[in-house]
Amino acid sequence: QDINFNRSIKDALAFEEKFFSTLPAYHGLSQCCGVPQLAKKLNMILLKHITDMLPGLKSRINAQLVAVAKEHAAYGDTAESTVITLILHKYKL
Repeated sequence: QDINFNRSIKDALAFEEKFFSTLPAYHGLSQCCGVPQLAKKLNMILLKHITDMLPGLKSRINAQLVAVAKEHAAYGDTAESTVITLILHKYKL
C-alpha cells in the first residue's frame, strides 16, 4: 500500500508508528511492532547464526587446507613445498 501511495520510507515508517500507537489492540505493544523492530530482531538472529556456524566452518576450511597441503607435498620438492611444510608443521601433521 505504501508503494501504491508513493510514500517515502520516512513517511511509511511514521504512518506505521502512528498505526500501531493508535489502535487499541496494540496498546502497550507499539514499541515492539513495525519494520525497525523486525529489522533489529532479524539482525540479532543472523548474528547468532553466524556466531554459531563460524567455528565449524573454520574447522572444515582448516581440514581441507591440511588435506590439500598434504596432497601438494606428495608431488615432491618444489619452491612451494616450504610453505606446505610450514602449514603441516603448524597443524602438527
